Amino acid sequence: MIEIRRVELEDMHQFTYLMAQAFQRGSKEGIGEPSDWPQADIWGVWDGDKLRSAVTIEHYQVYLGDKVIAPMGGIAGVACLPADRGRGYAKTLLIRSLGTMRENGQYVSALFPFSWDYYRQFGWEWVGVKKEYTIPTSVLQIAPETERIRTASEEDYPAIRNIYEQFSKRYRGMAQRDDRMWKNVLYSKDNKYTYSYIFEGAAQPEGYLVYRHDDGETTTLKEFIALTPQAMKSQLGFLHRLAMQIPNVRIKAASDDTLWMHRMHWDIQTKLSPVTMGRVTDVKVAFQSWTPIPDFSGKVTFLVKDTHAPWNEGIWQAQFEGGQCVIEKSTATPDVEMDIQTLSQIYWGTPTARELRSGGRIVVNDENGFRALEELMQGPPMSLFDSF
Repeated sequence: MIEIRRVELEDMHQFTYLMAQAFQRGSKEGIGEPSDWPQADIWGVWDGDKLRSAVTIEHYQVYLGDKVIAPMGGIAGVACLPADRGRGYAKTLLIRSLGTMRENGQYVSALFPFSWDYYRQFGWEWVGVKKEYTIPTSVLQIAPETERIRTASEEDYPAIRNIYEQFSKRYRGMAQRDDRMWKNVLYSKDNKYTYSYIFEGAAQPEGYLVYRHDDGETTTLKEFIALTPQAMKSQLGFLHRLAMQIPNVRIKAASDDTLWMHRMHWDIQTKLSPVTMGRVTDVKVAFQSWTPIPDFSGKVTFLVKDTHAPWNEGIWQAQFEGGQCVIEKSTATPDVEMDIQTLSQIYWGTPTARELRSGGRIVVNDENGFRALEELMQGPPMSLFDSF
């Protein structure tokens, strides 16, 4: 008999067996103990006493600019036993996860897909653009500011967290990290040291970088964050000083990163790619929680198509003024029509409504309404440095 229910502690043996087969090539290493896992809801499909499939909803908080911290459901551990694939078990759990996230108040969701097409059918869509630089450290240049960078100790960790928080408020999607997440960034692991450096600005620290040596000629930095041009120049110059140990570095950065402004060279390679997949799981709560730019005011009526979350389906009217948004269901003719994938992209900030319209993703029935939608959702781009 097929049953859908939460995975409890007494089910962990079957759950870790499923995870090991799906993600670890059968190895128990890397799964860890339940006490090490993030706070999460785990749902499973059972056939009798056998766990066949599971989906994990990890609980996160993410910044949506400088005024909103949103509860976010991170979808992870979507797995099914090989002999049970093709029966719709994972599909059933993903649809169930939408209701769970709504119940949890997690009005946005994100995931890192094995297949863009697979998750798109359930309402998730790519959001955000990230840069990935691969740089020979020998082509970087030492700057006067490089003399103000120093090794970070544990006493500097609160300052590093503060730099990260200031940086995160410039974007939509950056995680509000807890101690577990910071431990993964800053502390040594896997028998390798983690090295952290901090840049001292005129009044306070303004940037930091973290790395563990990778095998081979290229090391991917765990983090490279600069709040000011001075911090950027300082940290790039410091990387030049690592050339003997690290011939090449890989830096992951937000789409509006300014590294190009400080060093341009033919040997610097830049790759652009989507950050992740995002979704709005509760349209009403998402728009009520959003903080529009206070200088803007207006009204837009929009149609949303959302097959798997019927509470989102239909026509909505959003009015905004003074940094507040009020949204209700409506029977008026919609100014704009779109599916939940498109609405989710607009809400996460990248791509923008205008870019999506250029790509044929939005039906515009009224130009004033479309301009109101643009103004309502104007704000920072999407970025996310953590994964799950």
